[in-house]
Amino acid sequence: MFVTLPRSAALTQPGLERLVTRAADQRLDVEEAEARGAAHDMTVIDRALSSVTFPRLVATLGFPGVEYGGKLVEGEPAWRTLLAAATRPERRQFLQLLKPRMERANAYAEARIQRWQQARSAVPTDEWLHEHLFVVGEPEHLRFVVESLRYAPAYVRYITALEVAFVCGDSHRGFLTGARFQGREGGGREQLIVLGPEVAVALVLHEVGHAFLEEPSPPSGPRWAAGVQQEAAIAAWADQEGLTSRLEASIDRHELLADGLAAAWLEGTYA
Repeated sequence: MFVTLPRSAALTQPGLERLVTRAADQRLDVEEAEARGAAHDMTVIDRALSSVTFPRLVATLGFPGVEYGGKLVEGEPAWRTLLAAATRPERRQFLQLLKPRMERANAYAEARIQRWQQARSAVPTDEWLHEHLFVVGEPEHLRFVVESLRYAPAYVRYITALEVAFVCGDSHRGFLTGARFQGREGGGREQLIVLGPEVAVALVLHEVGHAFLEEPSPPSGPRWAAGVQQEAAIAAWADQEGLTSRLEASIDRHELLADGLAAAWLEGTYA
């Protein structure tokens, strides 16, 4: 098994050993992953650009103002009219116009972009990513994560390398959770992306999108992803309190934005 860590990094997350042990039993077949990933990438793009999903993404962003065809499109009536007859190629154009809005969808993303702007001397090249990324897995996993991040803008690559740890080869398809990996120099990783053997570029970018928009972990400790029993308990509580629709809307918003970002990054070109 290959473990790559930033310089002077220390693993202090309880339960990491279990994930690492399971990751050791999984190897990444790069050719298979790339072939499988191409189909998965198109699935994410198709989902984001569908005539059903895309209007929901625009609504999630608050029907923002964009310049299209020499005119300002802003507000729900204007967007509803535009989308009613929009073709897929047109929705693809709209997705790129909305990309800056998605990347700044909340205060947490804004703060992360400001952090990048304050450290513009750090250019997240492939070499820089190889040095700073926190990846547990095989060498092929590290290369796959780096290559996937090439689709994302520089500030997303920079923040991901400094805030997110990756554990690759686990049995899960992929998810984001809280983490607490502390480097001896004081730097830490407070988010964890677990990638399974069915890894694809779109999946990496989807989870990175979640991480970029996620609220930072509180000083008391990271938030952990709920297991099946915990999810059932949360759903039951929400139903009892009459909050099911709000809970579902919150989950839907996060998934729409993560899919939208992954699709926009895959469809766009960044330096």
